[in-house]
Amino acid sequence: MTAQVFRAMNPSLEEAARIHGMGFGRTLRRITIPLAWPGILGAIIYIVMIGVATFDIPAILGLGNRVYLLSTFIYLQVHPQGSALPQYGVTGALGTFMIVVAVFLTVWYGQVLRHGQRFEVVTGKGYRPVLIDLRGWAVLGWAFILLFAFISKLLPFLLIAYASFTPYFAPPSMEMMRQLSLVHFFTMDWELVLRGLWNTVLLVLVVPVVVLLFGFCVSWLVVRSRSRARYVLEFGAFLPHALPPVILAIGALLLALFALRDMVPLYGSVWLIAVVNVIARLSFATRAINSSLLQIHRELEEAAFVAGLSKVRTAWRVLLPLLRPTLFSVWIWSALLVYRELTVAVFLTVHDNITLPAVIWSYWYGGTVNIASAITLLMTLVLAPLIIAFWRVGRRSEMASG
Repeated sequence: MTAQVFRAMNPSLEEAARIHGMGFGRTLRRITIPLAWPGILGAIIYIVMIGVATFDIPAILGLGNRVYLLSTFIYLQVHPQGSALPQYGVTGALGTFMIVVAVFLTVWYGQVLRHGQRFEVVTGKGYRPVLIDLRGWAVLGWAFILLFAFISKLLPFLLIAYASFTPYFAPPSMEMMRQLSLVHFFTMDWELVLRGLWNTVLLVLVVPVVVLLFGFCVSWLVVRSRSRARYVLEFGAFLPHALPPVILAIGALLLALFALRDMVPLYGSVWLIAVVNVIARLSFATRAINSSLLQIHRELEEAAFVAGLSKVRTAWRVLLPLLRPTLFSVWIWSALLVYRELTVAVFLTVHDNITLPAVIWSYWYGGTVNIASAITLLMTLVLAPLIIAFWRVGRRSEMASG
């Protein structure tokens, strides 16, 4: 969320600070961070709410040991064990509390956006973004990146691959290595897996495009409009992120079952999952696009208006090329999140609209950890080439826009 904000920073301001004797640390504290503050604040709010609302990791690591977080607590209230009834009142009370938190955070973010002209650094005069030479710090930076990638990506992947080929889950040993086989790939329900894969691919193709379209329109109205209604629009775009996906999914489920059952038959379809995913991802799109729009000076649009371009053509010919790296980041990030989304799928999935993460969860929750690992391995192998291809396209897009 902050990469494009710092990438688009106008270096002339930092160069002026260095000419006046300010060091790197002071320039960062007095110039760079204040100019990037809308993007930083949006990222802080987004990450904090992800920590509050995440379900998959707390469910896998904590649910079996009765270590509950907000999302897993709500899950147990809706899916109680034994013959207990679902406690929808408790989930409603928690949802109301999260709405109050969302109001506070949205007002805070809105106060920053009210002074958006302070953060406009992309102008029509001498705008020339440059890279900063890290010198010796580059080695430490790459070391941190490699260490993080090893701990968070490579090591879990190796463990998943190990569990996929072993007959049962046990600590690695030479004895277990001699028992490696493909048995789990033959015993899994391939009809269920392929159905989950098809629904997941459909969501990945549809949801990011809709998120980009709505996100750009909302961000343009919030940042460029002078209407008081823009605060209501901003609040509406941010509110879903302040609500745990569990609550969003339950609300959509009840709405589809009782309010829209006769008008729009969404229950049991993949489109219900798509609608909830669009609503849930819209806040990320608006946070990222807001930050980039704030950095683009209005003089560029005013020059286009003087040249006779309409608002639509100005957005197409001026704003979209400048926003291309941000829009691409929003698209790929939304696609990746939808590809691995579990929380919404768990609550809205039935037989026909099941997604691949929900298939993995059903095997895991049923105790067949090795089959769940095998499907996860296939899911990761399918995703890896797409990430590389998207990254290469994104690099070319950034070079073209820069």
